[in-house]
Amino acid sequence: MASNAAEANVLASAEVPEALEAEAFRTIYPKQFFQRFLDGGFRPDGRETAAWRDASLGARVVANADGSCLSKLGNTSVLAGVKLEVMVPDVDLPDRGKLVVHVNMAGTCSSETRPGKTSDKAQDVAADVVSAINACDAVDLTQMCIVKGQAAWVAYLDLYCLEDDGSVFDASLLAAMGALHLTELPAVRLDKGMVSYATDEDAMEVDEGSFRTSQCRLKVDDVVLSGTVGFYHGHKLFDPTHEEELLLESSATVALNEAGKVVFFRVPGGSIELDEVDVLGCIEAARRRYRALHALLETDLGRPPLQWE
Repeated sequence: MASNAAEANVLASAEVPEALEAEAFRTIYPKQFFQRFLDGGFRPDGRETAAWRDASLGARVVANADGSCLSKLGNTSVLAGVKLEVMVPDVDLPDRGKLVVHVNMAGTCSSETRPGKTSDKAQDVAADVVSAINACDAVDLTQMCIVKGQAAWVAYLDLYCLEDDGSVFDASLLAAMGALHLTELPAVRLDKGMVSYATDEDAMEVDEGSFRTSQCRLKVDDVVLSGTVGFYHGHKLFDPTHEEELLLESSATVALNEAGKVVFFRVPGGSIELDEVDVLGCIEAARRRYRALHALLETDLGRPPLQWE
């Protein structure tokens, strides 16, 4: 007993490293910890409130995909891969292919993610990516028709969030546009009423008809990209981290196309309402972010430059 008491006294009197004290304060009092940084004009990661994180793209990172791209916004990483298959087109859209989006949040990408379970966040991101892409008809689905009414391409766009450190939708949309821009539609052939590509195992029976027989790049008519702004105690926080997202009073995500038009706007709710000044400020911030992200597509993937400043 005496020995345990003496050991406790020694531990109590030992000096606690400053880094450990700061981390404990950050965990126990996250709002106070965060506010101390904001009072000094900075955020915990060293950025000013109106600063975006560095962004990067990696092209053709999956060898067996028809198109792939890795995007990074700070520590947030999303891998996009496109896999093409032949399908029978919808009856009401006989001359169009289809784009199917699926988002997977890796079990280790954040503290809220659980292995083997599809999260609500993953479903929300997938739905928003589809909405943003469809809002500006970014992908030419008619180009994906092989034989009208009988065979068309379906592009399965799989997005894997490898690390969620905030603004996952923005990173997902960037990776998705990069992967689609790099997607190659395989050559197809017709032999005795069977349309096939890659290997004979992929053959599909159709009637005789005209269709493309050479490989070509998927036509991406428009590029939609987004930026997110968070709101916290009178501060606007551009491109919030995951830690910041947990504290925000509200946020707004704005997506634009290459014409500079807002095609997607999402406010997921919160404890405060955004007024007109807030909304206009978010749109202007997203315009600046769009130009920076589009520049990556230009330099890394060969996308033509924007026509607006």
